[in-house]
Amino acid sequence: MLGDGYLHLHTYKYDVELLVRDYEFAEEFSRAMVKVLDRNYKKPCWSKPHNRWRVYYSSKSFYE
Repeated sequence: MLGDGYLHLHTYKYDVELLVRDYEFAEEFSRAMVKVLDRNYKKPCWSKPHNRWRVYYSSKSFYE
């Protein structure tokens, strides 16, 4: 993933996170993750430390 997002591998957890200033972009990213992962929609939340909108999902399929 390039840009404002990143993948992070924990010992047993596989994460993808997007941090952006554009709320509409964060919403669209979340809608795309719902389609790709067949999961429930997560509304972007405001991250005070980063001063950005945050969308966060976990899935091992990101690393396969």
